[in-house]
Amino acid sequence: MSLDSSVYWIWLAEALGQGSKLAAKLVNMYGNAEEVYHTPESDIMAREELTAGERASLKRLLGSRTTEKAQEIVKVCEDLHIGIITPDMDEFPRSLRALSDMPLVLYYLGTLPDTRDRLLVSVVGTRKMTPYGRKISYSLGYGLGTGGALVVSGMALGADSMAMVGALDSGSPTIAVLGCGVDVIYPHEHKDLYRRTIEHGAVISEYPPGSAPSGHHFPVRNRIISGLSEATVVVEGNASSGALITARHAAAQGKKVFAVPGKVGDPESEGPLMLLQNNALPVYRASDILSEFEFLYPRTLNLDFLHTRLRDVDFEAESMTAMEKSRIGVRGVGNTYGSGINGGRANKNKGGDSPTTHISKEAEDPVSLGGKKDENRSKIKPLSGKKSKKTGKKRSRSEENSYFTTGFALSMLDENDWKVYNIMQQNVPVLPDSMVREDLTISDIMCALSTLELCGMVESTAGGLFTRVGENTPVTLVDETDG
Repeated sequence: MSLDSSVYWIWLAEALGQGSKLAAKLVNMYGNAEEVYHTPESDIMAREELTAGERASLKRLLGSRTTEKAQEIVKVCEDLHIGIITPDMDEFPRSLRALSDMPLVLYYLGTLPDTRDRLLVSVVGTRKMTPYGRKISYSLGYGLGTGGALVVSGMALGADSMAMVGALDSGSPTIAVLGCGVDVIYPHEHKDLYRRTIEHGAVISEYPPGSAPSGHHFPVRNRIISGLSEATVVVEGNASSGALITARHAAAQGKKVFAVPGKVGDPESEGPLMLLQNNALPVYRASDILSEFEFLYPRTLNLDFLHTRLRDVDFEAESMTAMEKSRIGVRGVGNTYGSGINGGRANKNKGGDSPTTHISKEAEDPVSLGGKKDENRSKIKPLSGKKSKKTGKKRSRSEENSYFTTGFALSMLDENDWKVYNIMQQNVPVLPDSMVREDLTISDIMCALSTLELCGMVESTAGGLFTRVGENTPVTLVDETDG
């Protein structure tokens, strides 16, 4: 039976995991996923380009070459009218093909905007959005859309979604990159934004339909948000904000990073101020971004029209009205939306993230976006039995594109983060795929590496390699009650 080529791409993506550099490496070696599938194991294992760790990962992959799961995924997509694009298709974004960890499959609902002569800008920020962040996020989305750019974001609580609403209100399409299946609405209260995005743009994901919004999905998907865009803007976020992971991806991908200045001493200004200290460009309004790219997109960007249209807009009032109408949630403060301090009528689901809504089945259990459950936030203890308040040295700030410093609380690290850290050796560069274990998927590892790098405990180097910073002293988690 002749299979559609997308089956082979799905097979490789599911076999090695989303965010795998090894999967992208194999595609570059053989041209496409179907060739990888049909190439004898002995031929692949003999390739000099592969490391010993990569061969070990491939041994597991090539040991059971079956497309049964991939065919089931294709059938589900057909039933739910979900589109599939792969790197061998013209519709696949060119900017993503250049990534060393390019997604092998993108599932989508809606209409993919034509991006060939369009500036794409990702706007990201904290889920604990302040009134200042609400106004700025909305005004940036509205201004970028009005000026001819296309906004990309993650449809998360807070700043991300306010920027998307602003872009949609301007009449521009948007692209939302999800950390779950495209048939899963998360967070639940953004179902109106989800519907509007599909009607006037697209929601996309590298995770197959039905995938729950697991915490480790989000740092991995952030590379797609930045990879689609030529510029990434961070509105607000503290020193541990996931928005900084997107900014780090953007810097590593050679994209421009912008940050909105905030009030010194304000927790949600920590992230942008750190970026500004390390060569990010300050942004106050959408025209600051568009002017950087106007010469590259003279046919689609129009700053004169932008200035004329925005001359008398009251973004304080407009953003509050838009927040209430679109029911945009904010993490903390009772998941508020509407009018009030942030636009603040309390959502019934107080004090946390919202449950998911599945378009093809009943609502699922709530899932924490951060993926770091409180019960896993324990003290750190060396295996010798002596407690240590700190296990890693501060990250070097001598690199030109080093956007981050330490300051990400070690108590935020979970069990997988420490597993990855313990696998690594000081000053020995490793590829993420070489650390895959039975209890560690590539998504787990990429999520952990992003967190550890924010902590200053891991540094990324050329060729997609990561290096541990600090002594080779194994550490583990212990209970709070342990003596």
